[in-house]
Amino acid sequence: MEETINKNDIVITKEVKEYIKSLGVDSLKAIRKEISDEIESRKKEKVIYVHDCYGSSQYHFRSNKHWAKIVTALDDEKTNGYAFNGKFLDCEKENLVPKGSYVVEMCYVNLFLYVIKDDYSKELLAQGVKKEFISFIKKCKPIIEKQYCE
Repeated sequence: MEETINKNDIVITKEVKEYIKSLGVDSLKAIRKEISDEIESRKKEKVIYVHDCYGSSQYHFRSNKHWAKIVTALDDEKTNGYAFNGKFLDCEKENLVPKGSYVVEMCYVNLFLYVIKDDYSKELLAQGVKKEFISFIKKCKPIIEKQYCE
């Protein structure tokens, strides 16, 4: 028996559902990451993204921890930046990213989740601090999951 699972009339057979249920959590996470990566690769329009600290002095970059990632999935089993799966971006240069991507940034102890709108344009969706990283991950989870479930 086949069952339609979304508005695009994609059909998942009973056998496929059974197979999915038989997989372990790590296998399911790996499949989710592959699907997320494929979705990202299909986004056509690329825009310019820069970290909030872009253009800051070398002293600022040396004195404070910085990183940014395009988020392709979130692993809430982890309690640090590695909970955000995706490619690291260069905080000191312009980056080409798919329009509509989620990017997580860190500067010193501050954490931010953005959606990329256009060249040099992003919208803040969530923010937090390093000592409350788990709370930040919990805030980001429904936002990121919504993107990949639509």
